[in-house]
Amino acid sequence: MANDNKIIQQINQSANAMQMLNASCQGIVEVYIQPSQSSWYALLETELVTAQRLVRAWRISGSLYFNQYVLNTSIACGQNFTNNEDIINHYFDLLIAGEEDSVKPKLLNLLQQLATPIVQLNSSINEYESNLRDFAIKMQAARDAMAKTVKEIQAEEATYQSQIAAINNKIIDLQKQIQTDREAIAKAKSAETTGIIETIFGIIFVPFTGGLSLILAGIGVGSIAEAEAQISSIQASINNYQDKIQQDMATISDDTRQIAVLQTLIMPVVTAIQDADLISSALDGLKVLWQEQADELQNIADKIEKAETTQYYVVGKAWFTAACAQWKAIHLNAEAIKEAPLRIVHISCP
Repeated sequence: MANDNKIIQQINQSANAMQMLNASCQGIVEVYIQPSQSSWYALLETELVTAQRLVRAWRISGSLYFNQYVLNTSIACGQNFTNNEDIINHYFDLLIAGEEDSVKPKLLNLLQQLATPIVQLNSSINEYESNLRDFAIKMQAARDAMAKTVKEIQAEEATYQSQIAAINNKIIDLQKQIQTDREAIAKAKSAETTGIIETIFGIIFVPFTGGLSLILAGIGVGSIAEAEAQISSIQASINNYQDKIQQDMATISDDTRQIAVLQTLIMPVVTAIQDADLISSALDGLKVLWQEQADELQNIADKIEKAETTQYYVVGKAWFTAACAQWKAIHLNAEAIKEAPLRIVHISCP
């Protein structure tokens, strides 16, 4: 039998990845460009708003999809085992006692009723992944449009091409470092689900007068697992790269500084797309485990149908007892994730 801890861990990783994407969506919502009279501002602002509308919609619907297609179906399977536990154990006892003719068909029918929802679990996940793919495709289009516009804007600054290239490289390096820590959080094990914490980093680039910023990038991190070390690592990385970028901007004119860091607007969008990939990867692992569950149940049913001695029924009952305990644990874990309170923390990185 598939280990219930392994299944719970995979569900938790999927939930962690889903919460990561939710936090990324909030980070994109909080991205800000200081209004400018420059000719490029209106176009880039429009493209940013397009991305923000997409993530607002997903932030509302994404959790609902996950609850409906992943958690609720897992809970339903667990309840199905619990609801049929007594009667199936009774049928096993009768078979072990030698009463086969009238009991075996009833037992096989109930086992089939347990198997059908497990098989449907993967269909439910496929529906969620279909919605996720549609969202990711739209986000990729938004990212590509912004990247094209930023590239064209920066290409016009002929005097500062070397500085802009250096800054862009540092932004890419920062993105990679942040994503490394975020992936570790998404894969973190949670001994107990006590709540969901979303941390939104407001990353200020090009400080402006009056405490404002010409560019404010939002990076979100969310998880059902404790992740204090990784959060601290992300904050340290952001501060480190901010210092380096400020040094690169020392020789750039004030009018060009905002243009020099426009790539930071794309960074949160890229993060959201990467999160969608993380969810798919985690769910693919979960689908493998669900298939193992379905195959095990079918194997037990086949052996019972062909059983020639009561020993097969003893083995079948032992398997079913373990399966009921497993599904109770899965059920309780899924309920805990659904009901976990959400707390949002904002960290300003000036």
